[in-house]
Amino acid sequence: MISSCRKDQDPSAVPTITTPKAVIAPSNNDERIFEDGEGLNIYTAENRRIDFTRLISVNAIDNTTIEITNFVPLDIEEVTILLKINGRDEPVKLLVADIKAHTTKKIKYPFVNETTDFFENQTNKIVSLAQYKTVGIAPSQVSFDYTGTTPLLQKLKKAGEMKWQFKPNDFDPNHNQENWKDNPTPQDFRKYSALLINMAYLYSSATNMRQSFLNESITNNDVILMSPAEKLTAYNNIVNKTKLSLGICEGGVTGLGGGGTLGIAASVINKAMFEPVSTFAHEMGHVVGFSHESSMTYPQNDKGSVSACQREWLIRIKDGSLPVQLNNYYMQGDFIKTGSTSLTTNAKQSTQLIDNCDIK
Repeated sequence: MISSCRKDQDPSAVPTITTPKAVIAPSNNDERIFEDGEGLNIYTAENRRIDFTRLISVNAIDNTTIEITNFVPLDIEEVTILLKINGRDEPVKLLVADIKAHTTKKIKYPFVNETTDFFENQTNKIVSLAQYKTVGIAPSQVSFDYTGTTPLLQKLKKAGEMKWQFKPNDFDPNHNQENWKDNPTPQDFRKYSALLINMAYLYSSATNMRQSFLNESITNNDVILMSPAEKLTAYNNIVNKTKLSLGICEGGVTGLGGGGTLGIAASVINKAMFEPVSTFAHEMGHVVGFSHESSMTYPQNDKGSVSACQREWLIRIKDGSLPVQLNNYYMQGDFIKTGSTSLTTNAKQSTQLIDNCDIK
C-alpha cells in the first residue's frame, strides 16, 4: 500500500521581530540646541558640553524615559541606539533612528509602549525585556552607545577617538574684555561644532594626519627638534585632551589658547568651511603646553604642527571626505563665503595671531 505524506506547518514557529524605528525631530524650539534666540545661559550650560565619544548622546531621564541629543550639525540617518543593562554581557539594539541635526528629545523606551523583544547587538539573539514594560529600568542600571553602517556614522565614530569634551562659554559677561566677544551667539557655537567635528575626524585614524605629524620637523619650546617619541606624546596629548572651554574671540584676535581654554574668532570659524586655517592647530599647541618659540604653534621654515595640519586638511577639503560640509550642514545660511579662496597651505602667511594668545 502506498500513501502520501505532508509536513504539517509548525504551530510554534517564532514570529519575525524587527528593531523599532523612530524619527527624532524637534517639535518645538526647546528641542533644538544652539537655536537662534536661545538664552545664553542655556547654550553655555554644562549639558551643552560636546563629548566627542558621545556625539549622539543618550541619557536615562527616569525609569521609562530617555533623552537623545544629536550634537552634530547634520541630519543623521539609520543610527542604531544600543542599550547596555548592568549584568548583561551584550547590549541590545534598542531602536534605529533618523535624528535631525542639533536636536534633543525625550522619548519613552520602546519596550514601554511597543515591542518587548529585541536583538542583541553582536549575536542577533532575541532578548525579552518584558519584565521592564511596567516598571522600567533604573537609570543607574543602564548605559548607551550608538553604531551604524552609513559612511557618515563611520566618520563620527572615528571622530569619537578624540577624548575631547568642549563646553561653550561666554568669557566676557561684563563686556570689558576686548579680546572676547560680547554675547556669543548660538550661531557661533553651532558653526564651532562643525569645525571641531571636522578637526576630530582629521586627527583620527581615518586620515594620515598622525603619520604626517610624526614625519614633520617640529621643535619644542627650546627650539630643539623633537624626537619621534616626543612628537608622539604631543600628538597623544592633543587626542586625549578632555575638558576644554570654548570661546569666541574678537577685536582683531583670531585665537586664544592655553590650559583649559580654546578660543577662535567667528571669522576664522566661517573660513574653515572653505579652506584650511591655522588657528585650531596653533591654539591646540598652546593647550598642550607649547609656546610661540615652538613650531607646535608657529611654523619654522614652513615646518611644524600647523603645516602638517593644513596639508592634511587641504586634502580632505578637496576630496570632500570631511564629515561636515556645506552640502550637508543643516543651516547653510550660517556660512558666508567672502572673496576668493586660494586653498593655500602657506601656514606662515595664514597664521595671524596676536603675540599674547598663549593664555594660562
